[in-house]
Amino acid sequence: MNQFAQLRRDYPKFIYHGYQLSLSDAAVQMSWDFEIVGLTRFQPRVSIPLHGNMAVYDPLSPVAHRLVFYMGMVELVSYWKATCSPHVIVAAGDLTPGEVEWWKDLYFGGLGEFFYLNGIDADRETFMDMRVVSEAPVPGGVGSAVESAHIADGIKLPTRQYQSEGDDILYNFKLCPTPADWHSRNRRLIPVGGGKDSVVTMERMKSSQADQFTFGINPTQAALDCMTMAGFEDNHRILVKRTLDQRLLDLNTQGFLNGHTPFSAVVAFTALFVAYLSGADAIILSNEASADESSVPGTAINHQFSKTSTFEVAFQSYCETEIGLPIRYFSLLRPFNELCIAREFARYERYFPIFRSCNVGSKKNIWCGRCAKCLFIALMLAPFVGLDRLAAIFGKEILDDVTLEAIFDELTGAVPVKAFECVGTVQEVRFAANRLLRHWHPRRNDLPTDLTGDRSIPALLARYLDQCRNALFPDVLLDRDGFPYNSVGRDHPLVAFHSHRVPGEFLPFIEGMNRPELTDFLAGKRILLLGYGREGKAALTWLYYHYEEINPAAVGVADLRDISLNAKLIQLLDVAVFTGPDYLTAIEHYDVILKSPGIS
Repeated sequence: MNQFAQLRRDYPKFIYHGYQLSLSDAAVQMSWDFEIVGLTRFQPRVSIPLHGNMAVYDPLSPVAHRLVFYMGMVELVSYWKATCSPHVIVAAGDLTPGEVEWWKDLYFGGLGEFFYLNGIDADRETFMDMRVVSEAPVPGGVGSAVESAHIADGIKLPTRQYQSEGDDILYNFKLCPTPADWHSRNRRLIPVGGGKDSVVTMERMKSSQADQFTFGINPTQAALDCMTMAGFEDNHRILVKRTLDQRLLDLNTQGFLNGHTPFSAVVAFTALFVAYLSGADAIILSNEASADESSVPGTAINHQFSKTSTFEVAFQSYCETEIGLPIRYFSLLRPFNELCIAREFARYERYFPIFRSCNVGSKKNIWCGRCAKCLFIALMLAPFVGLDRLAAIFGKEILDDVTLEAIFDELTGAVPVKAFECVGTVQEVRFAANRLLRHWHPRRNDLPTDLTGDRSIPALLARYLDQCRNALFPDVLLDRDGFPYNSVGRDHPLVAFHSHRVPGEFLPFIEGMNRPELTDFLAGKRILLLGYGREGKAALTWLYYHYEEINPAAVGVADLRDISLNAKLIQLLDVAVFTGPDYLTAIEHYDVILKSPGIS
């Protein structure tokens, strides 16, 4: 009998007994009571600080209690996975049959990587039986409270005044007995993890007139530094402290089942509570379109399950139909690929020394330089920041590190299973590698490059080039010199605009991010160089270098004077030459005219 089956037989019941919600020490305190029957009980905790004018609505209201119950439902799976008990008993609150199915969908999808890496053959129908045994009434909050009324924004609103335990602060909160009593305060909540994506969101949202708060759960130093750099001071940061029960960590060391759980779902429900509390009507995420690609081809297994558009839609629906709060939950960056976001991030150089995406080095605030996340971020940034700045960011020539070959092969798709990390698609990794390799193309001639300097091809890119030439990637196109190139078009990673749920009022904040490049504009067109002086010669050399990417329908050169073209250029580009007094008549035969400054 395997470990999964043995643990399910030995510990068949998992119980969600209840939760505690109180106001003390200038914070909203909450904890949950879980039990693996016959083994142990757990009491994880969360603390949400109250400062300034952040909190508006009653943190101990019936709505708040309901949200804390749901937060327990998403915390539950981290503890359940230790034994994967087949029977889950929910005694902390009521759930409809539809809600039970919703939670099972979240657990099963969010545990796909956990099942896969632990060799567990689980199916959606039998991995868990969930039973609700109590339609528990909403308990009262802890702390002394006095109901009153005050004038706010010209409207008389019922309030509740609390004396927080452990301090002498008096709080006045708006009562909120039902979701219908909640109204927006024109606020926004932006979760920040310290990586490039949330930096782009903060920068893009700077022109908003709404009152914006950043949010983080156990934020890293990088997250705090990025918040500061973006201009969010302490009174506009909501920093949640989440404490795992030590008994779970003990079980992990004892060899009980362990693995990845859908942490972004924890972020979602915690952010929802904070949005309720603060009156924020939008939770603005930074998840990209690339998150929708599965980690294991041909399956729904996805390390980033709770970052996918599928979860985003499901969570928003749950907010609307089951919870009833008009709080929008969407990703501002969902229309874009990782590579497009990396190009945007490269504009914000002041963040280069402080941003971090590496989970391995997060506690030390470093890039470990050895994991899939480090290598992926390096590949995304390199085409836009260059190898010198890349080395400064990572503290090493990461693309020359041959110890990363296995990880590199996972990212490029040389092996079938993608790295179980928050990384982008195989397509955009290859796109970035192809683009980088063009800087060592023999056709570059005298074209300047500030991205690679005098370096030789880095070891990992040389490996990829060799794999391309040995037909490991049949869909990668090679030019006549044996170099891979990107076929430009509407769907490549820098210009693609994927389906999304970004509300119309937020679209102006991301306008222009997927701007086409010159190669996109020229692709497939008839191109005429008008004038063949210094600028015209440089333009023709550039077309020669980018010929396969652009694949022009025709190339011509027109000049009043007689001109002489390099034989290689004529052979590859099949250049038509127009000279003499009537050279301007060539214009009518071309779609795009690249004019030299001396032509008037």
